[in-house]
Amino acid sequence: MAKQLHWDDVLALGYAAEQLFFAAQLLTSDMVPLDQAVHAACERHIGGLLRLKHLLPAELVHRLEGCRGQCPTSGPLSRVDAEQLGRRLLTIFEDLRRVLNQVAEQGSEARLLDAA
Repeated sequence: MAKQLHWDDVLALGYAAEQLFFAAQLLTSDMVPLDQAVHAACERHIGGLLRLKHLLPAELVHRLEGCRGQCPTSGPLSRVDAEQLGRRLLTIFEDLRRVLNQVAEQGSEARLLDAA
């Protein structure tokens, strides 16, 4: 992501970080059954992330789309499938978190250079 970000891109990436946080929180919760957490993460939060795919690395978008495609829109998700999909999603979320941190660091460096 070497391109110059505009303020609306920065807001959109903030929204992506929020969706990422909520989805990861669901998947690591002891209060929500894993199959429900995976369904909720796929339905609510991955869709929000994919609306911003023009700002995200293509490889991560492809992986997110693959996970969302494996999550049935209705009907049960077996325990084994929920565990596998949950692990895949958390791995993708960690990779996405790294990307968002890099963007934030680049933005901070650019502001520091502008101030100098």
